[in-house]
Amino acid sequence: MNSKLNKIAIVDLVGRGNGAMDYYDLALQSGFEKSNVDCYIYSNFKENEHCIKVFVEERKSSIQKVLNYLIGYTRALFLCKTKGIKVIILHYFQGTVQDLFPYLLSKLLGLKTIVIVHDIVSMANNDIQAMKELILIKFSDHLVVHNQFSKQQLQEVISGKRKDEISVVHHGAFKQLTDDSITREIAREKLGLSSKAQYILFFGKIKSTKGLDVLLNAMPKVNNDINLIIAGNPWKDDFEKYQSIIDKFELQHRVILNISYISDQDREYYFKACDALILPYKEIFQSGVMLMALSYSLPIVASDLESNKEIIRHEENGMLFRSEDSEDLAGQVNNLFADTKLLENVKGNCLKTIEEDYNWDKIAKQYIDISN
Repeated sequence: MNSKLNKIAIVDLVGRGNGAMDYYDLALQSGFEKSNVDCYIYSNFKENEHCIKVFVEERKSSIQKVLNYLIGYTRALFLCKTKGIKVIILHYFQGTVQDLFPYLLSKLLGLKTIVIVHDIVSMANNDIQAMKELILIKFSDHLVVHNQFSKQQLQEVISGKRKDEISVVHHGAFKQLTDDSITREIAREKLGLSSKAQYILFFGKIKSTKGLDVLLNAMPKVNNDINLIIAGNPWKDDFEKYQSIIDKFELQHRVILNISYISDQDREYYFKACDALILPYKEIFQSGVMLMALSYSLPIVASDLESNKEIIRHEENGMLFRSEDSEDLAGQVNNLFADTKLLENVKGNCLKTIEEDYNWDKIAKQYIDISN
């Protein structure tokens, strides 16, 4: 591209809702605007004048979902063309026949596509390899992943092709979402929690790869004065199997459940009220919840997956335990709460981590460099 970038668009089907991609889009938009690049968001929400609602948030029937998909992407991409936008950002989560559509249409309209590959392998296990290769090899101009682990995995998936067209650009943090007027005391009162007890938090979508079973199996060995809060709704998973572990170990008095979609306001309360976040993931490419916790200076205990280790440094800005090892998880939680100095140091280093490495203004500049 010969001319300097002055306009860019983010086209996002997920947007506001269970995926909470609106946080991501708006933060990246803000970064672009600070670099004097007009950024338009085509999604299912309207937050400002550069947000254009082209998708419907609630789709009930299968036909409605397909029409929403086709009409929304068609409208968004033609609007980009009309506005003279030459570069668009697309979010990639899976490779199916339907997912091919926006990439093919972008090519036909002559739009340059920067594709953020969030999940190298679909969490819904519905990838079609041929479609995946068409999207990631033929119909994308540049691929972006959030860490080195994802880059290595992606290169394996596309057989080492396009090595020079894959960039690592961090997922930003969410300090802009925190509400300083909400204190720990206010949050605990709102949630009906004890002002003196200790609480650890499991937050977000509940699915098998998130390892909630690992955490629940650890609870009998976690100190008795530490309680667990589970806040989130199941996604292609049955909570009954987790309830059976709670019943088996008679944990009802130590486990507080809110098995539902968590609003922004309640998210604020949970992250302010709790003493640590637990991420017992068995598989993950990048955790937005982890970056959210760092933004709240909430200490993290996470499984030692490669993607987690690129952010969490053990006993510096969080704690790591052996993946799928409930006993080690319990030990790390107990160690963190037993050492007040360690707990305070970890809290202090959370914000330093996001300010140095996960700043949206710096991230937007990387996308501008890619676009130019």
